[in-house]
Amino acid sequence: AITGWILFSIIKPLVFREAWRYNATLATLGLLAFCLALYAFHIGIGALHWTSKYRRTKDEDWYARWDEQRAENNVREHWNDVHHVVIVTAYKEETSNLKSVMYTLMAQKTHRSATERFCK
Repeated sequence: AITGWILFSIIKPLVFREAWRYNATLATLGLLAFCLALYAFHIGIGALHWTSKYRRTKDEDWYARWDEQRAENNVREHWNDVHHVVIVTAYKEETSNLKSVMYTLMAQKTHRSATERFCK
């Protein structure tokens, strides 16, 4: 539908010599392309921000950091009292992909030992 509209807007002014409609159509398409470019740029900036944040914190020992803050602030919570919820968004995903995600989550280990797992 959009392709037909674009072709019609290009051919019609050439046949009927209606330049003002042609210019308005090009201005509209140019504005639409500019908005889409801004949107793609926004996504790219967000991805760069996320990857830089990931690189800074990927080697962080979160248990040691929590332990330091616990000692400084007299926190009574135990490390095992912290619960995480993982939400896996899936729309028309293959069952094999979802199984892979679940097996990966079940294989995660705790900070204490290689035998203790998060999922029980």
